[in-house]
Amino acid sequence: MLSNTTSLPVRYLGIKNYLVEVGGETVVKGKNRLGKNWRIGIDKPFDGNLIPGQSLQAIVNVSDKALATSGDYRRYYIEDGVKYSHTIDPKTGYSAKRNVLSVTVIAADCMTADALATAFMVMGLEKLRSSYSIILISKCFCSTPIRRM
Repeated sequence: MLSNTTSLPVRYLGIKNYLVEVGGETVVKGKNRLGKNWRIGIDKPFDGNLIPGQSLQAIVNVSDKALATSGDYRRYYIEDGVKYSHTIDPKTGYSAKRNVLSVTVIAADCMTADALATAFMVMGLEKLRSSYSIILISKCFCSTPIRRM
């Protein structure tokens, strides 16, 4: 998990505008080199989408935030026709079997964004729809065309 402390060396050097990304978790501060908010592409979640950035679901404009994506369309295996995700359901101890391929969360820090994205993956679509704030998140990232937010 990318911690906000990962960006400490950058801040120590006096850099005020930066983007740090590690494995689906991103921290951004300030603006990009054009003086605008950072534009982060969110990959379209489908089995076989193995190259990050090749097929985008959405592009979000963010500054001074953290973003984390959790999904099971890249890290899984199939045995006897059954797909097993790397995400474990804490209630069962087994691979989470849900109808959600990917969840992206924007939060104040990476720890929160990552924890929520993983929890939402395990919860599944029905529980996601039962919460108003989560519906807003799922609507932002579930449409097919690329949208700028």
